[in-house]
Amino acid sequence: TYSAERAFVAIGRRADTARLGLEELGLAPDPRTGALQVDAQLRTGVDGIYACGDAAGPPFLQSKAIAEGWRAGRLA
Repeated sequence: TYSAERAFVAIGRRADTARLGLEELGLAPDPRTGALQVDAQLRTGVDGIYACGDAAGPPFLQSKAIAEGWRAGRLA
């Protein structure tokens, strides 16, 4: 049981990558999550393009996005 004045629930989140024109760059977002496939260094399948945060896949957390963005910037 949970008691509160307000609650926020997010279900079925996905990365909003549809309007970025990724297909024109040769990248194919996952149809289910909208995320791009990346390796351990956050590189996509196209040289010089990195993905982080929601675009790199779940879990869709702000703290993960910040850490990945910092890491991708240091690796680039």
